[in-house]
Amino acid sequence: MTNIAILVSGSGTNMTAVIEAAERGEIPARVVLAVSSNKDAGAIDRARARGIPVEVCTLSDYASRDQRDEAIAAALRKYDVQLVVLAGYLGILTPVILKKYEGKIINIHPSLLPSHGGFRMFGLAVHESVIAAGDAVTGATVHYVGEKIDGGDIILQRSCPVVPGDTAESLQKKVLETIEHKLLVDAIKLVISKGQTV
Repeated sequence: MTNIAILVSGSGTNMTAVIEAAERGEIPARVVLAVSSNKDAGAIDRARARGIPVEVCTLSDYASRDQRDEAIAAALRKYDVQLVVLAGYLGILTPVILKKYEGKIINIHPSLLPSHGGFRMFGLAVHESVIAAGDAVTGATVHYVGEKIDGGDIILQRSCPVVPGDTAESLQKKVLETIEHKLLVDAIKLVISKGQTV
């Protein structure tokens, strides 16, 4: 059984999809920890409602990103975490964690990488970029996390059409609800099946 920590910053719907998949036995894992970069994230209440411990590590509480990541790394060690899943996490991880968990950290991004990825490409900005580019197709990507933002090897991708009348808001909802939740679970299943955890 693989111990998973989920790093979050927002509402936590992708986190909930993973928790529920684990509870159903769909993935051979248990979510043992949630780490939030935002003290007001809805994901905190979602995790606590499921009995999952939560650590809040906001950058403003530390002198540097390295110090924040030392705190996160300590929490990961405390709960014997073997796979780290970024699900709407807006922090940028430093080598403090990246080196310790190399090849054991995955992220979900709401576009078909390498398109519409990189610094400041999160939330509605991603979908605004898709529309501005005139893309006929969008989707989501699960990839390994490294020092280059959204630049790690791709694990899985799925797509959906961009239709006339789509807005950034409608695309965000469509990608999240029809692709992201299932894609993240399937990617975790794949990573675990390949033995790619700590």
